[in-house]
Amino acid sequence: MSLRTRTLLMITFLLVGTVLVISALFAWNSRQAILAQQEQDGLLIARLLARTASIVDGFPQEMEDAIGEQMVVQATIAAHLVAIAEQAGLTPEEINAHLVEITETTALSEFWITDSTGAAYLHNLPGVDFTFSPDPQEQPQASIFWLLLTGERSVIIQDARQREIDVEIFKYVGVSGIDGPRIVQVGYNAAILEELRQRVGLQRLVEGLISAGDINAIRVVDNQTSTLVFSGLPEIDPEALSAVDRRQVEQVLYDGQETAYLDNDLLKVVVPVRAGSRGTIMVGAVMVYLPTDRLRTAMTDQLVSTAVVAAFVLIGGVLASSWLSRRVSDPVMKVTAAATAVENGKYKTSLLHAITGRSDELGRLGRVFDRMALEVSARDRRLKLLRRVIPVGVGLSTEQDFNRLLEAIVIESQALTNADGGTIYFLEKQQLKWMIVRNEKLGFAMGGTTGKPVQFAPLPLKDPETGEPNHGNVATHAALVNQPVNIQDAYQAKGFDFSGTRAFDARTGYRSKSFLTIPLEGEEKQVIGVLQLINARDPETDEVIAFASDEVFETLMLLASTALVAYLRLDKLRKEIEKLNIQIDEAKMTRQVSEITETEYFRTLKGKVQQMRSKQKKKE
Repeated sequence: MSLRTRTLLMITFLLVGTVLVISALFAWNSRQAILAQQEQDGLLIARLLARTASIVDGFPQEMEDAIGEQMVVQATIAAHLVAIAEQAGLTPEEINAHLVEITETTALSEFWITDSTGAAYLHNLPGVDFTFSPDPQEQPQASIFWLLLTGERSVIIQDARQREIDVEIFKYVGVSGIDGPRIVQVGYNAAILEELRQRVGLQRLVEGLISAGDINAIRVVDNQTSTLVFSGLPEIDPEALSAVDRRQVEQVLYDGQETAYLDNDLLKVVVPVRAGSRGTIMVGAVMVYLPTDRLRTAMTDQLVSTAVVAAFVLIGGVLASSWLSRRVSDPVMKVTAAATAVENGKYKTSLLHAITGRSDELGRLGRVFDRMALEVSARDRRLKLLRRVIPVGVGLSTEQDFNRLLEAIVIESQALTNADGGTIYFLEKQQLKWMIVRNEKLGFAMGGTTGKPVQFAPLPLKDPETGEPNHGNVATHAALVNQPVNIQDAYQAKGFDFSGTRAFDARTGYRSKSFLTIPLEGEEKQVIGVLQLINARDPETDEVIAFASDEVFETLMLLASTALVAYLRLDKLRKEIEKLNIQIDEAKMTRQVSEITETEYFRTLKGKVQQMRSKQKKKE
């Protein structure tokens, strides 16, 4: 399993685990938050109802008192109107007709207006004859109003109670007469009061809350856990509390603390109802039954949303982890490939170009590895080249043929630099003479052992006309300054005349690009020749590249120069020896001739020859 796959799987597993844990926590927290919110809503409703219950408990009496005050006003108005009517001469029948009309068109139920004896001759009930009595035994309800006739009281407000003429419950208010002693009484049927109580009471409020549909049931109980008010769904018992509910209510009534608890599919909230000036008396409790359907729905929606978000996060995380694993593993794989290239001796800086440009730790690692790899590659290359250069240097030093020596220098230099072409010049009489010219791409070779002489004219070190140094030609420039010249692209180079090179390329279709020109030194560092190489090529891509500066190649040049110097020195010695041998032979011959001419025999022979010449002259 590759590093990228392991990294991707590790990040994916961590991401999946993290998403699952976060989703679970998020779902749980959401559930708790929704439950807490619902509990707070339930508590708020229960508190409102508890407060309302404590207020409504005393409200009926307050309401009845307020109605009594209003009835006093109505009775007073009636007293004035009756006095005015009688002064105007209206008959009792006419007044009664007005009273009937009033009770039929308003909420007021009855009028009872007496004379000074307590006989009710004015009222809205035809056929009824009623006389007020001061005897409480005779009239428990109506006797209290006798005090209005005696002047002991001017206003009497009576609570609702059963009256004497029937079993109905009425509320009566009476005032004294305006024009004389009389009772002016108005009454309301208690059914109206009960209707008002229902309109403003707790039951209606509870039913209104239930009708909204957000609450399943509301129960109000007293301090004995008996149900006082209930409204809810049919499946909930309106009378009895369950054992769990009873325990919870009793606990609330005992310690006065609110509580909320889950009971199957319901969230139940219990709040105490307090009484007393300080609210320390527990008179009952309010229970609110909240459905958890919304909670489940919200949880389902939340889980679906969480699942969708988790899916997107997971997909995005997988893509991000894939990108991250690629970003992490690719540099490692590139470094691994670069290490393999170093091992195979084929490392190039371009292998780590994507890493060395980064600004993070991987970029620093790539730059360090690149530097180390270049050093290792350089050492390895130097070692390999030295293994090749040393035998070449030995071979050059033992070469006895001058042309073969020069040719070997060019060929080995081309091989070491992987160059297309090579030329070697020899310095004679301030000119660089073409000795060897080779180009593997073009497939030609001149000079050396080829038997083909080089037809190119020598390159003068100085201008023949001006005598100025010839720095326009790169070969003569290198010889003049005794420094190597490395040109990446001849067509872009400045300061040198490559018109001849361009003409050669135009003629042959070749493209001369990179040049390496190195002066060859003799004894005492004087230049004796120049080696020029053309178009170094990448061994893998075969593209023309710039020549690398390499001390191994410089070593070869040193060996070549040494071999060349050694050869020239040996050739000079050989010529001196030949010259010396000739001189030795001439001296020996002179000495031998002298020895011969000094002998008696030679002198005698010489004399005879002279005699013979004399005789010959005489004959002539």
